[in-house]
Amino acid sequence: MNIKESIANVATTRPQSFLAAVRDDLQERREARAADRQLRRELSTYTTHSEIDDLSATFSRYDEDAVAPLREILNHNLMNRRAS
Repeated sequence: MNIKESIANVATTRPQSFLAAVRDDLQERREARAADRQLRRELSTYTTHSEIDDLSATFSRYDEDAVAPLREILNHNLMNRRAS
């Protein structure tokens, strides 16, 4: 392969790999948003202090970073209930 062919090869493969990376990133973001919506739907049934306290009791078994989003959703549910 000569230099011209090498340059042409780089010029055509890099944009394709860049576009593939962008598509993959967008797909991952879509999947993450869908998972977040599903989690919020599932946790939306927990709205009372006792329900949230019962569920929160199980959080002590897990890493705080892992359960922080769950706590945030549950606290949001509780605040929305108070506002209603």
